[in-house]
Amino acid sequence: MQKPNLIQPKPTPEQVKALRLKAGLSGSQFAKLIGLSNRQLISDYENDRKTPNAQTWTLMLLATNQHPGFELREK
Repeated sequence: MQKPNLIQPKPTPEQVKALRLKAGLSGSQFAKLIGLSNRQLISDYENDRKTPNAQTWTLMLLATNQHPGFELREK
């Protein structure tokens, strides 16, 4: 039986920024992509003022096609 790919539940600020940059997105574009109305949250995540919860981190990974075990595909 294969173990599921687990992701780190709480990313570091560097991981959040690297994810966004690898996707080629500005902070505003990234916030819009994952459904955040406040672009400031992305800055807070990247500057260690706040940490995204596991669900938000998973959404970030999925939305940028950088999740280690899953990818979003069009129907």
